[in-house]
Amino acid sequence: MFSIVCSTNALPGLNRKTSIRSQDYSSTKSLRIFLAILLTVGLLACSVVEALAQSGEAESGMIAPRGLHPRLQKQGKRVLPRSGATVLAAPSGIQAPKSPATDNLGIIKGFDGISFANSFDSVPPDTILATGPQHIVEVTNTTIAFFNRATGKRVFLQDLFAFFAPAGTVHFGFDPVVIYDEIAQRFVVVMADEDDDAVKSYLLYAVSNSSNPQDGFSEMHRIDVTENGNTLSETIFADFPKIGWNADVHVITFNGFGSESEQFDHASVIVIDKSTVLDGNNGTFSFNHIDRDPEDFTLMPTLMHGAQSGDPMWFVIESASALGSEVRLVKLTDPLGDQSFSETSIAVDPYDFPPNAEQPGSGALGRIQTNDSSFISAAWRNDHLVATHTVSIDSSSQSHARWYEFDTSGGSPSLIQQGTINPGAGIYTYYPSIDIASTGDIGMTFMQSSSSEFMSMYVTARNSAGAPGQMRTPVLVRAGQGTYRAFDCAINSVFVDDCRAGDYSGVSVDPNFSNVFCAANEYATSKKANNWGTWISCFAIGVHDLAVTAITVPSTVRGTGVINAAVTVTIQNRSDHTESFTLTNLGNGITTGLVRLSVSRIDDDGENCLASPTIALDAGKNSALFGGGGSKALSPKQTAKIAYLVTVQCTGAIRSTSSDPTRGDYSFSASVHHEVIDGSADIHPEDDVCPRDALPGGIDLLPPTKGISDKGCGGKRPLGAPVVTDVTP
Repeated sequence: MFSIVCSTNALPGLNRKTSIRSQDYSSTKSLRIFLAILLTVGLLACSVVEALAQSGEAESGMIAPRGLHPRLQKQGKRVLPRSGATVLAAPSGIQAPKSPATDNLGIIKGFDGISFANSFDSVPPDTILATGPQHIVEVTNTTIAFFNRATGKRVFLQDLFAFFAPAGTVHFGFDPVVIYDEIAQRFVVVMADEDDDAVKSYLLYAVSNSSNPQDGFSEMHRIDVTENGNTLSETIFADFPKIGWNADVHVITFNGFGSESEQFDHASVIVIDKSTVLDGNNGTFSFNHIDRDPEDFTLMPTLMHGAQSGDPMWFVIESASALGSEVRLVKLTDPLGDQSFSETSIAVDPYDFPPNAEQPGSGALGRIQTNDSSFISAAWRNDHLVATHTVSIDSSSQSHARWYEFDTSGGSPSLIQQGTINPGAGIYTYYPSIDIASTGDIGMTFMQSSSSEFMSMYVTARNSAGAPGQMRTPVLVRAGQGTYRAFDCAINSVFVDDCRAGDYSGVSVDPNFSNVFCAANEYATSKKANNWGTWISCFAIGVHDLAVTAITVPSTVRGTGVINAAVTVTIQNRSDHTESFTLTNLGNGITTGLVRLSVSRIDDDGENCLASPTIALDAGKNSALFGGGGSKALSPKQTAKIAYLVTVQCTGAIRSTSSDPTRGDYSFSASVHHEVIDGSADIHPEDDVCPRDALPGGIDLLPPTKGISDKGCGGKRPLGAPVVTDVTP
């Protein structure tokens, strides 16, 4: 069954539910949809849609709805003067984009995500992802996939209609989103669903059984959110759901549109008690449905990393009364109790709705739709709230990704900084997403195109030491390979509209590391039609990875007087680039410096051992390490030994026999601190200490070229046991 909604005062793609869709789109592979669209007097009129059995690639499928800002609906965005259709032609002078200087922004891994070919035929992709300890989960409008975090190998792919089938029949599912709640250690997937025949609207909600999505999603619910309009005299359907969380709740927000008029009515908030979905009992599921005012279009909830039980829930949204000059932060206090909302309006740099983005081959038609300036991504950590959306600014006629950082401490939130991704004249940036790491680093992804650059994926980041309002130079992680077009905007090689190419993107903090982000976004593939692909890339500010691999001490020293024991700490460069440090970087080697050694007295056998042994760097040996240049350049996988002299003494030392069961009077531990070199934290703190067990699986998830094994550090029996010295007479 196919349906098309047409309008003489709006283009396909403008109306929230303008669609060519199949109730069973997986069975339409042999059909080709031909749209006959008449262009007269500069207006687009409806014509007959005919489905004919054809050989070759199917162009039928699902076009996900997208409700735009009410002001844009009234203004008729996308209605531009048109004298006719544009035929695609490769413009001259197109060059593949080149990665600019990275400013120490490191790309760790990249691999193909879901594409049109394995998406069950949906446009646009609306890709988003979440990163867990061992897996990355990506969803697009019709598809869910799991990827191995370490290798990038896809281990699961399923139609979302089938994925959510345990909750009931999915009629017209769209706009799925996924998060990884690291407090609960669960993946959460949400999708909107409409049953047009029954005039019902639902939110589908699933929570994984563990941090491994392959363990299943037994907690799955179908939430009926059908309502009567607050201002419209008709049934209201949910559109554009977004999800956030804190320690106590999962919060889903959505825009409500009239089922007939397709006009915006109001926003809603669903507050789910997390304890009722983590107890292994579907029967205890508990939630509240809260309506918000019509001015709360696209109320964006945050991902509240590190939140404590009882904390409020934060949201970010555009200002209704001062659209384009203010941003509102909304706080939900006591989400499981009184549910009191308060909000603060904060002045920001002026902006406007973003124009559609150019791409090679576009003219009056064939641009990339950038939608409106609604916030599409937000995160919170340690009273810092970051958010992003797509805007236009006075100084250019392009769309730009805009980001903010707010301070939510104290009684009144305030703006810390803001920035705009503006690579230059004629270059469009759009569909950004943002997250914040435990280090305070901020990671972003966005799409970019121009008249000479195909639709491509970029990432960028900043740390707290950076200049205010500045991200690192964006890095191209997946270049577009052709002019994007799909069955919603083109008939063969002829554009009939601007193309919808996603409503959002995804970036999330990798829970394995202190400042690693993984992102998913869209790019144009080399295929002739329906050529969207997604790419997944993990990145950070500087892939710095130094590890402590050994502490070498004498197993036994002899004497009852003062003894100077020689100790060495071995570090290894596990990043993919040379790390350089100087003798000065060693500090005192105890409380300061790149490598730090500590010694603890064990002596539980009455040997009267010195309680506070003296620790000192061995200046002579360490000088030799640096040679005449005063600097040590440590290549990938290369090791360096830092030398110490440790003064120990046990005046009542006893022999290493059964009368001394511990056979160790002093225990040694060491750590490495990359921030001493240039202020940048080590990306992988788990291997920064010794003793320790081997990393999971015996490999480093962030290895240099060709990989590196990890055997742990410390005593050999058992692996990772304490490193000790025994003093004997």
